[in-house]
Amino acid sequence: MPAPAAHGWTDDQVWTVARVRTLIGRKFHISYSFSGVTRLLHRMGYSLQMPARPARRRTRRRRDYCMAEGDLAGGKNLRTATGAFICFEDE
Repeated sequence: MPAPAAHGWTDDQVWTVARVRTLIGRKFHISYSFSGVTRLLHRMGYSLQMPARPARRRTRRRRDYCMAEGDLAGGKNLRTATGAFICFEDE
């Protein structure tokens, strides 16, 4: 199946039920409900795809804090605030 950008959706490259429903309407001039499209896709062998875990988002303040410090002290402060581990590796 071509990417959504080939059909005019350029903001992201994800097929959603709403987009498939719109595309079916454009191509075949028929209207399906959202649940009808879901069932149709399931019968065709397509399944819902979700990431294993949500992407981690960093707040701008935390990222700017890390970049502004530029030394180990900033990393230690951030480690204390977030409860993370600091690990250094060498060859």
